[in-house]
Amino acid sequence: MRHTLMYYVGLCPLCEEGLLGIRICGSQAWVLCDECDALWANPPHENEEPLIVQADPRCPDCGHSLWNEPAHWADRQEVTDAGWWENVAGEAGEREESGGPRTPDRIDPLV
Repeated sequence: MRHTLMYYVGLCPLCEEGLLGIRICGSQAWVLCDECDALWANPPHENEEPLIVQADPRCPDCGHSLWNEPAHWADRQEVTDAGWWENVAGEAGEREESGGPRTPDRIDPLV
């Protein structure tokens, strides 16, 4: 079973609605907006443009959909391995691997 909690690094600066979740494809970590599908190679800095913005974004490394397996939300170890744990703002609750709706019962900042 894949990790279904989504660690996020903040709100999307592009759409200002989605959470920037950490998505894993192969051995590469990506930052993906769960609302507008904007994609960054690293947690974005202020005014940093995304690599791509498109429906059903593809992994720049392998070309697979970032919303379908083998891509998945990063678990804590994968976030740590990517060197991004200090960027994590919180975790969002259960979410379908297909990019389906996130349940509103869990969107928590890390303390």
